[in-house]
Amino acid sequence: MSDPVQSSVLGKFFAGLDRADVEGCAELLAKDVQFSRLGIDRSKVGDSQGASKLDTTVGREAMIELLRNRGTQPYTHELVRGIVTKDYVVAEGIIITKEGATAMVFLSQAQLDAEGRIARYITLSQSLTPTEAEAIGYGAPR
Repeated sequence: MSDPVQSSVLGKFFAGLDRADVEGCAELLAKDVQFSRLGIDRSKVGDSQGASKLDTTVGREAMIELLRNRGTQPYTHELVRGIVTKDYVVAEGIIITKEGATAMVFLSQAQLDAEGRIARYITLSQSLTPTEAEAIGYGAPR
């Protein structure tokens, strides 16, 4: 039996991101999608603190441009656990470098429209040091 979070629209979206499949990702988005990412950028303040950064993109066409510009990244997303309902997917995930280290943890929520496409997406992310990754149970290379 497949994992419901991995097989959800959010799981398919992250799999498409990791393959740089712009068209596949775009098919999963509502025409008027609101896509927001809030994260901590430690490079702005130092190693132990960070500056909050919010990026919001509205509309499928704007998302296609963002995805094309993003290209292939040197990491992958792994959805660890979550909840899937008819209208929502909420998932905890981690970013894994190509060396196998956990570089970031994130919590993502997708609200789905009547066709099951992502209408509203928000993610909160935090970069991790190896010590922090280990402290929350993601320390060993995957």
